Amino acid sequence: MFIQIFVIFAAVLGINCVTAPFTQCEGRSSLSTKTSVDIVPCTLSSTNSSCIFTRGENANFTIYFTPLVNLSTPIERVIVAKFVKKLKDKYVEVPYGGGVSADDRTFLVDENGAHQSIQGNGILSGNRYFFNNIFNILNSSPKTTLWVRYLIREAKPCKKSKCNWLLHPGQLLVCVEIPITIE
Repeated sequence: MFIQIFVIFAAVLGINCVTAPFTQCEGRSSLSTKTSVDIVPCTLSSTNSSCIFTRGENANFTIYFTPLVNLSTPIERVIVAKFVKKLKDKYVEVPYGGGVSADDRTFLVDENGAHQSIQGNGILSGNRYFFNNIFNILNSSPKTTLWVRYLIREAKPCKKSKCNWLLHPGQLLVCVEIPITIE
């Protein structure tokens, strides 16, 4: 717990923080503006097109956003790994676990720059927030380049056949794809 708190504060204060390259997801618009992604540690590739991670280490992702909607319901984080399939330049998408509560990892940044947990308070349009998550890079992870798709959305139940990220009934606050290389 202490390490996670230290990593959160290091990310917020900008210690060894790198604003990571990312793109907005295609297919469904996010309901936020002023989105940015900081990653600790992140060594940029020689082309600055991806963060390079070492197997067996953890990376701390901090996603900043300003929502365009109010939400009084809980929010969740979903991660999907997107790989290039060798044949026909198609992508293979692999969920990294299911939806996980994000209320306890999302903080309001008030006008004085102080951080307040949103747990149980919902999200208000026009306020600045950040979501913080530790991403484990396992020793068994293959050496590869992929995109990590982070979604922060309204947590709503959905039928299994309609739970793909494009059809999910919850409002989508943030959807970013972050290129990473695992060495």
